[in-house]
Amino acid sequence: MIQLLRRVGMWPKLSFGMAPAKAVARAECGRQSWPWTEPIECTESWFSYHFRTNAKHSGANADVWVDGRTGAVRSATYLRGIQTSS
Repeated sequence: MIQLLRRVGMWPKLSFGMAPAKAVARAECGRQSWPWTEPIECTESWFSYHFRTNAKHSGANADVWVDGRTGAVRSATYLRGIQTSS
């Protein structure tokens, strides 16, 4: 759908592609010492890409937003999840 909207000029064309943005997100996880756990959920929004690691589980997820125009990291957080004790 996004490709169609781009063709008709209703969605901005991002100068930074999904694959390079994913590499930036992975590097940010490495810089923060966060695990890069598969599967990775990749979504594209109006001006950015969102990557979420360990996508099939809640907790232990890195959420990284990469600017689709510049390739800069807009936001990066790590969700540890609920800690339980026995």
